[in-house]
Amino acid sequence: MNNILAIDVVLLPDETTADLAVKLSASILPPKLFALSTTDRLPHISLLHGFIREQDQAQIHEQLKITASELSRFALISSEIERYVDPNSVMWLGLKIFPTEAIRALQATVIDRVRRYLQPTGDPQ
Repeated sequence: MNNILAIDVVLLPDETTADLAVKLSASILPPKLFALSTTDRLPHISLLHGFIREQDQAQIHEQLKITASELSRFALISSEIERYVDPNSVMWLGLKIFPTEAIRALQATVIDRVRRYLQPTGDPQ
């Protein structure tokens, strides 16, 4: 049986931007909600969610390393704070990031390079 893993390929901001996002999150959200942190709830932009076979992790990691090595710095443009309430009624806040051409191109590259490893469901096959 193949072990199936859920993955979230993310873009992490630089340290200054991440620190700002964590401070903003802590100042807006009540203490019992899921504020961002620099340890376990990192500020990020999700580029791809999906399911993969555990044995494909190394190949995916290699594809993402290649993608990262080709990446040039680019600016993130934020226009507002976005609120989301999940199905369990937990509120999440984040900065709404404008989808620039650089982000769209990066996401398209990630999807193109990882697509062949994606599984249709999270069920073992």
